[in-house]
Amino acid sequence: MSTKSTRGVVACLLLVMAVLVLAAPALAGEKAGNKKPAPAKPGQGKAAAAKGAEVTPLTDEEFQKAIASGVHVVYFWATWCGPCRVQGPIIEQVAKKYAGKVKVHKMDVDTEDYTATKYEVGEVPTSIVFKDGKGIIKLVGVSQVGEFAEELDPLIADAPQGGAQKKNP
Repeated sequence: MSTKSTRGVVACLLLVMAVLVLAAPALAGEKAGNKKPAPAKPGQGKAAAAKGAEVTPLTDEEFQKAIASGVHVVYFWATWCGPCRVQGPIIEQVAKKYAGKVKVHKMDVDTEDYTATKYEVGEVPTSIVFKDGKGIIKLVGVSQVGEFAEELDPLIADAPQGGAQKKNP
């Protein structure tokens, strides 16, 4: 085996190990059953108690109407994606933090591939921030709550709260 071949094999193994390390906490919680409760389905649990605090699934057919107005985060993921298992709980935190201000959605790229292709989602996880139907920010890879805050806070700072118009004295 040549040195280049050996390096390639080692690089692939390191990549696989990194994905496993990132996915291990999520996988361990699923297998143990008692370490991590199952995520609440829409309309159930504490996440649904706060208005807009849930991550709602979208289909290709629902997409345009859902993001037509306001600020939205659309999280593109796949069931086979290890880093998506890390990103999922972070997306839920974003939904809770911005409940009532930003709507958070998720789309499975394997079943909703039209929208993923349209917005050039080449890697998962990918999150796109939309404002009034236009994709304005794309976050590729695992992104932390702070990274979402840097992008979302300026977008919602100027938005009137509760639909009221701001008036200058």
